[in-house]
Parts: sequence; C-alpha cells; structure tokens
Amino acid sequence: TMIHQTEWRHIASGITYHNGYITNSSTGRKLGLSYSKERENLRLRMCPNKYLLGNNVEEVSMVKLTEFFEELSHVFSYNFGEAPIQRIDATHTLITELDPRVYFTYLCNERGHLRYVHGSSLYYNHNNEGRLKVFYDKVREVDERKTWGGKQKMPTHLRDKNLTRFELRLNSNKQVQKAIMPKEYEVPRLGHLLTFEKIENLNKYWKEHYKTIPKMTELPYDFTKIEGASKVKKEILMLALASLGRNNVENLIKQAEFSGALKTKKQRSDAREILKPFQKRGTKSNHILELDEKIKNSVPSYD
Repeated sequence: TMIHQTEWRHIASGITYHNGYITNSSTGRKLGLSYSKERENLRLRMCPNKYLLGNNVEEVSMVKLTEFFEELSHVFSYNFGEAPIQRIDATHTLITELDPRVYFTYLCNERGHLRYVHGSSLYYNHNNEGRLKVFYDKVREVDERKTWGGKQKMPTHLRDKNLTRFELRLNSNKQVQKAIMPKEYEVPRLGHLLTFEKIENLNKYWKEHYKTIPKMTELPYDFTKIEGASKVKKEILMLALASLGRNNVENLIKQAEFSGALKTKKQRSDAREILKPFQKRGTKSNHILELDEKIKNSVPSYD
C-alpha cells in the first residue's frame, strides 16, 4: 500500500514530504518519491537541476548532487546509492547563434530511426530500442511548459539567448547500462553514476549519438577541373540536388515508396543511390560546424 496522505518536514535539511512529493523549500520545486510502509519498494523521479537550482536550463554540479543524495539517504534511512537507474535524460543546453529550428534542416535522416518535427522539436525515435534523441528550443519549453512547482524562471544571464537543447533519452535500465558501464554486466545503480568515470562515459555516449546523425548537406561544384558537356551537366545536377536539400530528397524517396513506385528492397536501395554525392562529396553547413564545436566543448559540471 502506497502512502499518499503523509506530510512531514525534516528540520535539518528543510525537506518537506507530502502526498508522494518532496519539496525543496529554497526553490519551491518538487521531486516524486513513493514508498511502501516497509520502505522495501521505493521509487524516485526527479530532474536534479529543477529541484536543486529551480530550473533545468543551468546544470547542477556533481558535488551538489552527490551531497543531496547523501542527505536524502540519511533522511529516509535508505541508501540511494544502491537504487537501480530506470531512466536517464542526458543533455546539455547550447547557446547558439540562431533559433534552434534553423539547424533542423541540416540534421538529416538516420538509419534505424524515425525522424520527425513536432512544434519546435526535432525527434529521432529508434525503431526497435525506444531510445530517443531530441533537439528543441529550451527557451520556448521554459516559457510554455508547466511542471511541478509551477513554471520555471529563465536565469537572468541567459535571457534573450538562443538555447538549443540536445537530449538523449535512455528509457530502460539496459540502455543506461550500455551508456555508463558498457564493459560490465552489473545492474547500473545511482552510486555507479555519481562517479567521474561513469559521468564521463555518459557524456561521451551523448556526443557519439550526436555524431551518428548524418549532416553532410552541402555539395560544392567546380567547373575549373572538368571538361565536356556531360561533366558540366553532372556538376549542375549536383548543385540542383544540394538546392533541393538532402532531407527533401530523402522524403521524396519515401513518398515514391509509399506511392508504390518502389516495390522491392533492391528498388529502394537503387533509388537511394541518388544520395551518394552527399556521402562522397558532401560537406557540412556553417550552422552544423557551429553545433559540432559546441557539442564537442560540452562538459559536465563537477564542482
């Protein structure tokens, strides 16, 4: 039987527990905590940044997060370090030159994923594993989304900035294990995650999943190193292909498939050969080069 109507305050820490939630008195934010009377079945749901900082635009340090879980373990007489991790949203927020939606055009379809845009977000949903990658406008999300404790407040130093969020959502214990401890077979627990090595593993895994998204969209043309009408026509076709846009070309192939024009696997494969110039000669747009650099320089907050 879950306890739903309990309310108490821990004086030393300022933690208030009520109706399945813990409230941080200094930020007004909540986290979900439910347990049985015997506390043998305890479940915690939280966004560390929101709870401890009052927003999840900024990043809480690992030192502060570790101290919080040590305190929580003391209050509830439960070692949270032993708690298995069921889900992690790995993310950083990038201060970008442009509105996040500008970059979507240059982030192309990835094999094994369903790519789609909804509102101001770009999704890559893995077809089999349920793993999800999301690019979205953090400013819009803060302004529009209601969460426990009410709306977030944008930190003063980040107001009027373009904030592009890249988030990797790992939705199972198995996916978390693959990300933070790929060479081990132990069930990943919170105590594992709160170490320098495992956080570095997670950050590296986050970056790797950004890298696997195809981004070669520009096709340079050059008439100075060719001769003959056929080669000139080929260069012009490359320019036309680039102008149409890689994502648009891929969507047209899908439309042809849905229309019945590509009935076999071989026909679909042959049709995709039109994308080879992007793979062989393609380069990245300046917008993607900007994102690449900012993803590369994203590091966890330790202190």
